[in-house]
Amino acid sequence: MTHEEVKAHVQHMLSVQLKVEEQALSDDFRWLEAMGHEDAGYFLADVNDAFIKIRPGFSVGEGRRPFSNVDAACMEQVATVGGLIKQIELHLGIHSRR
Repeated sequence: MTHEEVKAHVQHMLSVQLKVEEQALSDDFRWLEAMGHEDAGYFLADVNDAFIKIRPGFSVGEGRRPFSNVDAACMEQVATVGGLIKQIELHLGIHSRR
């Protein structure tokens, strides 16, 4: 995946969850506060399913997920749209030129 593909997919997932237009989701938009911490946990589970990284020859159950261990520090890092995209890109090994 490219940076643009990750960004588009994340913005789409957030816009559906938050019921807002994708254009309203700038990099500094704090989706965590808009969604609430409890719903954010469910949302990150959906993100895990969408961005699972599976090594060749393995099944989905053996894949690595971007958010397997989520603590308060991690939640603060991904509280913005840009932070969430960056964390997913790091997980996928994508180096954006931003």
